[in-house]
Amino acid sequence: MEVIRQLLTERASRTSQARIQLTFCQDSKCLRSGQKCFAADWDAKREPPKAKMGTAGR
Repeated sequence: MEVIRQLLTERASRTSQARIQLTFCQDSKCLRSGQKCFAADWDAKREPPKAKMGTAGR
């Protein structure tokens, strides 16, 4: 199973939260899901957020 994580900042909400899109692919079938986090909390190297969602002191 392949898991792809993307931070979609171009559609950030009014609260400055960007969407994290998770795509799960197996045997040519894909499922997408997502959560939101503050763009500043996204760790570009490791890909998951740096802090728990909603606890970044904002």
